Amino acid sequence: MPSALVELNGLRYAWPGQPPCLSIDHLRLEAGEAVFLHGPSGAGKSTLLALIAGVNVAGRGQVRVLDTDLAELGPAARDRFRVDHIGIVFQQFNLLPYLTVLDNVLLPCRFSALRRTRALAEAGSPSAAAERLLTELDLAPGLWHRRADTLSVGQQQRVALARALIGRPELILADEPTSALDAGRQTAFLELLTRECAASGAGLVFVSHDLRLAGRFARVEELTRLNRAGAEAQA
Repeated sequence: MPSALVELNGLRYAWPGQPPCLSIDHLRLEAGEAVFLHGPSGAGKSTLLALIAGVNVAGRGQVRVLDTDLAELGPAARDRFRVDHIGIVFQQFNLLPYLTVLDNVLLPCRFSALRRTRALAEAGSPSAAAERLLTELDLAPGLWHRRADTLSVGQQQRVALARALIGRPELILADEPTSALDAGRQTAFLELLTRECAASGAGLVFVSHDLRLAGRFARVEELTRLNRAGAEAQA
């Protein structure tokens, strides 16, 4: 069987001094596949994304992305791998408030030669790629040179998506990415996200508690069904 984009085997994770919060025997995501992952608050959705991104490392088991075992990489190597291959839309956006909108979107291209090269091939320059994404996300040019901390919450969320998509990484991780958007912009956001992932062949893990969005995805997973930590603690 060909290598998966993401593969988890025997994953166990616990915060220091706490019982395991995640226990997942197996989860596999193919290249280009989009998965809607849902579960109640506190179920471990954000923790799972942090493990797939290599921000945290599993205490037991294996997390492989692009056939790379993340636990075998040191912290600096995981950081390099992440910026080259993974775009993340964080729940709290994690924009740099003192940078402009455009500079925030361009950050992955400044840190990753691979993302910069892809943006150049796609649009002629990283700046042109950033401007295309911002336009698609209905952020007017008059906002592009404003500091990120002067934008509304919904505007910041769209900037975070443009930053995740630039340079066409192989994997997009989206953590409750539409929570601050009205219905119209939520639809535009989801359409752009799925269209960009399809165009580049990127895989997508979309985490949300809003089951109304699940119908846009061919594959839906419930974390409380995958995660055996609670059952193991009671055994």
